[in-house]
Amino acid sequence: MIAEQWALLRQQWRSGFSSALARTAIAFLILTVIGFGVSLAFPELLNRVMDFFMGYLMDGDVVNETGTISAGALLRNNLTACFYAISYGLIPFLYLPAATLGINATLIGAMAAYYAVSGLSPLLFLAALLPHGIFELPALVISFTAGLELCRQITGRCLGREGIPPMLQCLSDAARLYLFPVLPLLAVAALMEAYVTPWLTSFFLPI
Repeated sequence: MIAEQWALLRQQWRSGFSSALARTAIAFLILTVIGFGVSLAFPELLNRVMDFFMGYLMDGDVVNETGTISAGALLRNNLTACFYAISYGLIPFLYLPAATLGINATLIGAMAAYYAVSGLSPLLFLAALLPHGIFELPALVISFTAGLELCRQITGRCLGREGIPPMLQCLSDAARLYLFPVLPLLAVAALMEAYVTPWLTSFFLPI
């Protein structure tokens, strides 16, 4: 069963998803850079973004009062975010997954700007981002791409375009991406962020 799903996933990857994924990754990178520049230019906006981010972590029980990160809460929150990023694609014409892509990219750019404004070492920022980011960011980009592709397919069916797969196949393709690349990547990312990132960042914190 799993081997069959991976074979279908490879087929899906070769049928155009990889090209869409590359476009989404480039857009994500560009929006991250824009978010960094805008946050540097408008410090008040940066403070609001960081307040929102910290509130999100506390409200989601990701970080407790002692600053300990919960891997389970992280995984739950990230799985929910990726689920919605894909599910928004069910709404035709609007391409709502693009909005979630922009928000997340801007947030990462704002975090980089916060480190820069605070005079913290770039190595500290990289230590805080990379251990889990090399797993979490691909999962996010795959989810955004899956949502955008789902929206494109449903929109195409609404407009009567030819060459659009049946609705059940579109949903199956999106579910496969969520269960196979996204879920394992987010599981590893949650463990890295909860246990590896705090240890690694401790080497770069100001004394």
